[in-house]
Amino acid sequence: MPCSVLLINIFLLQWIESVQIGKAAEDLMKDLDLVQHSNTLAANLTGSEKRRLCVANALIGKPKLVVLDEPAAGIDPLTRRYIWKGGVICCVDI
Repeated sequence: MPCSVLLINIFLLQWIESVQIGKAAEDLMKDLDLVQHSNTLAANLTGSEKRRLCVANALIGKPKLVVLDEPAAGIDPLTRRYIWKGGVICCVDI
């Protein structure tokens, strides 16, 4: 399943009803530098890209608390800094 479709399905599975789900998924992919892989099958992603996709899945629905066990392991330094500075915390706005 392509990454963009996967994120939209996760939004729908969590009963998030909004006309802007597509935009929210796109914004999330942009924040985690996954836009270029929106039509790539999740199985064909590299380890780092899969990890970023997992972080995106964890942030869907704006949970009050997210516990991530070493989410930046295996991720490129630029995205790692972005995650640790809290940049991903505010990226989903529904």
